[in-house]
Amino acid sequence: MQKIQQIPARIKIAHEIKAAILSGQLAPSSELVQENIASLLGVSRTPVREAFQLLEKDGFIDLVNSKKAIVKKFDTTDVSEHYELRALLESQVAQKAALNHINTSTLNELIKEMDDLAGTPGFIEKNQTFHQVIWDASQSPKHVELINHLWNRIPAELVSSSKEDHLQANREHKAIVLALDSRDGKRANQMMREHILRTKQDYLKRLGQTKPF
Repeated sequence: MQKIQQIPARIKIAHEIKAAILSGQLAPSSELVQENIASLLGVSRTPVREAFQLLEKDGFIDLVNSKKAIVKKFDTTDVSEHYELRALLESQVAQKAALNHINTSTLNELIKEMDDLAGTPGFIEKNQTFHQVIWDASQSPKHVELINHLWNRIPAELVSSSKEDHLQANREHKAIVLALDSRDGKRANQMMREHILRTKQDYLKRLGQTKPF
């Protein structure tokens, strides 16, 4: 048996703030005051200050000084670069997964579940699992580390939840799985790249329909 590892307070606090930003609870341009956050979470100010530093490094906030931060805005440049990086990395990972002879049975089961969950919050969770199965099969830990850093970086109010959009995404998932199943690395690369870049266009359209980030 291994010793139980305690998670540092700064990481727990950073996670709570990050979740609030991604859920829309903390809106873009919101001011975060170290003392207020510490009081709200029932902690001292030191780990909050350390959490602010972690969040700034991850691109979620801009530090004004050691005691105050501003929730970062997202604009079209941020969204475009985000998805272009994901497309580059995940297309390579999909190609590697195909060449590693990935077992697609789990992916096919997830696709069926997502068809049933289209238009519901459950689709989002299954979608991430779908992508993670491919990441794991690529046996490319450095790629996956970077992808994980990018994943779920867009504010929740820009995430489509319509049944039509979910079914479109799942049709693209099916094309990816067909390429993986046939061990066609180049095709898997292309299908994953097109899937993510199509998602980028959807997000950019949604961004234009909301208040500026």
